[in-house]
Amino acid sequence: MSEIQANKLSPASGTALQVGDSGDVITIPSGATIQNSGTATGFGGITDADYWNFGNNQSISATTTTTISGHWNRQTAYGGAGGELGSGLTESSGVFTFPSTGIYYVNAWFRLLRDGDSRYNNLALQVTLNNSSYSDLSFGSAFIKQVSGGSSTAQVNTQALIDVTDTSNVKMRFSLYTDQAITINGAAYSMSGMIAFRLGDT
Repeated sequence: MSEIQANKLSPASGTALQVGDSGDVITIPSGATIQNSGTATGFGGITDADYWNFGNNQSISATTTTTISGHWNRQTAYGGAGGELGSGLTESSGVFTFPSTGIYYVNAWFRLLRDGDSRYNNLALQVTLNNSSYSDLSFGSAFIKQVSGGSSTAQVNTQALIDVTDTSNVKMRFSLYTDQAITINGAAYSMSGMIAFRLGDT
């Protein structure tokens, strides 16, 4: 095996430098360190992470499947890191579009209010594969039991891994179906919100 010793490699022309050819295996020996002082791309790993909060209240009618929409905002206040890593998701009418293909982890939580009982409050994370019809991918449920006068609360959560093979067709949204009329409690900080981050390639 031949060896080339040099302190620096630079392209003979232009600004691009290639190491090896397609199909080659480039080995980094045990104990060696690659130090990145610039921007590294194409190495996989978490390349996109986003944080959204639900900024205001939304009323949910009893026994009616309702998309959670209208008050989504990227969370950048209070130290929130919405959109700090990668380009982030986009939202329209409660539907979230992913910035690139990949496997995404999604976790959402909602604080619910009711002046009375509500036997079930079902939260669904819904996904479409064709930018049209939605199916429940994951599901969470909570009940509200009034223990004194005024509004009582519950928190309902759902989470999933989503295989985004096509950003034009694979999208997600959240919906609620409740026993009684309830209110989603939104605020500038994340009493209700969602995080999503890309784990790697699909």
